[in-house]
Amino acid sequence: MKSIKHLDWNGYHGYIDRLAKKIDSKPIYKYIAGIDIDDMIVAVHLSHKISFPVKVITDINLFSLVGDFTDFNDDLLIVSNVVETGNTFDNIMKQTGQSHTAVLFKDKDSKFKPTYYVEVPEDRIYFPWEKCGI
Repeated sequence: MKSIKHLDWNGYHGYIDRLAKKIDSKPIYKYIAGIDIDDMIVAVHLSHKISFPVKVITDINLFSLVGDFTDFNDDLLIVSNVVETGNTFDNIMKQTGQSHTAVLFKDKDSKFKPTYYVEVPEDRIYFPWEKCGI
C-alpha cells in the first residue's frame, strides 16, 4: 500500500515549473486541455508558465467535447495531474486521435507513457485542492 504525500501550493507550483521547462524545450502547442475539472487546474497553471502563447480549452470534461479533433493537428496538449493505470489516456487518445500528453506524476505501473511527466512517485499524491484526511 502506498503512503500519502500531500502537496502544498508551493510544492505543487514547483512541479508545474518543472513540467513547463520540459514542454518549453519541445514543439510549440497552440492549445492545452485538461481531461476533467482537476486537470483544468493543472492546464491553466501550466499555460501561465510555458513561454509561448497557448489557449486553454475550458470544457470541464474532455470526453464531452464534440467535433473534429483533426482540426487540432499536433497543436493540442492533453494534460492531467496524474496518470495511474493509463486507461483514461488510452481512451482519450483513441477518441481524439491526439498524441501529446503531459502529467505531473506517472504511476510506475501505468501502461501509458505520457509525452512529458515530472516524476514517478512512490507515494499517493494529494493535491492542494483535494481533501485527504491528514
